[in-house]
Amino acid sequence: MKNMMEYLYKRLLKNPNVINVKCNLCDSYNSEIVLLTKDYVYNKIPGIYAISHCLNCNSFFSNPRLKSEILEYYYSKTTIYRNYILEQDYVKKRKNFFLSKEILNDFYGYPFLDKNLLRKFKLFPSFLRGRKRQKRTLFIPPYIKNGRVLDIGCSSGNYLNVLKKLGWTVKGIDLNIKAVIYAVNVLKLEVENISIEDFHTDLLFDIIYLNMVLEHVSSPKETLIKCYSILKSNGKLVLRIPDFNGLEVRIYKKFAYTLQLPSHLHHFTTQSIKKYLEMAKFNLVRIIHGNSDRDLVAPLIFMLQEQPDNILLQILIKLITKKYIRKIIVKKFVKIISNLGKTSRMTVVAEKRKITNSSR
Repeated sequence: MKNMMEYLYKRLLKNPNVINVKCNLCDSYNSEIVLLTKDYVYNKIPGIYAISHCLNCNSFFSNPRLKSEILEYYYSKTTIYRNYILEQDYVKKRKNFFLSKEILNDFYGYPFLDKNLLRKFKLFPSFLRGRKRQKRTLFIPPYIKNGRVLDIGCSSGNYLNVLKKLGWTVKGIDLNIKAVIYAVNVLKLEVENISIEDFHTDLLFDIIYLNMVLEHVSSPKETLIKCYSILKSNGKLVLRIPDFNGLEVRIYKKFAYTLQLPSHLHHFTTQSIKKYLEMAKFNLVRIIHGNSDRDLVAPLIFMLQEQPDNILLQILIKLITKKYIRKIIVKKFVKIISNLGKTSRMTVVAEKRKITNSSR
């Protein structure tokens, strides 16, 4: 098996569009390929792509990988940009809880209504039911007067639009020009078509949000250091990233939905993201694992693409996609493994570390 991996590694490097890279976390070239996969999700870019394990710091990253100029074409020109109508519907479905003025006023400090202890007491069970779900999906922060938010990789800006309506001053950046045009012209948001590497500002932000973005950047280390430099004291960093140690990845391996090579350059675990945050001088606040059942269902479709005559697989897909089975069995199972911290997506909240005299 090891000889086969070495052979494939050398074969991959013969591709003129592919480069060999070192580990971003520890700068070591001492790594070995642990998984080979294809582009099953978005652009269907032909080829075999590799995930390597750093033998020095135990992190995982895509190596060898496509050159940055090849990947930039797909970010700026192709369907990686999600349909904004779907995103708007996503917000609408959740606004009964997330955008309830009573909940936001009484538990998150938003100045919509007068204080009412009886109302707050009645709403407390609803607040508890939705609290963890809220943290896993659309992060609505506690109110900060004149608060400022930066969304890196903001797509068409719907999350920023929600926060803007709640009174936040918002700014976003994204590589997809179609998404940026929509955010600027339709939603009237301050969004730039620029990478985080090229983004410069004199502003300081209360919250910086990266929703499934950090795994795409060439250097998470430099990105986190930059985020630290433009956060206010005690400012929050909110990351939503895949977890390479998640159960779905362990079950499906190369077919796992959250791998998404070649666009995902880094494959984080709870251990590696803690190391990255420590290196960038952030304090970890919490890690909450997501409960998307899609990560358990979608890989079966990818498997069927390679095994179209597999009758058992066809039957399993028909069963698992039935509405009542998905709701009663699949979603319940995913919720359990989410509570155990074993799913393949996680929300990571960190805080800018205070600089003390002893740490200067």
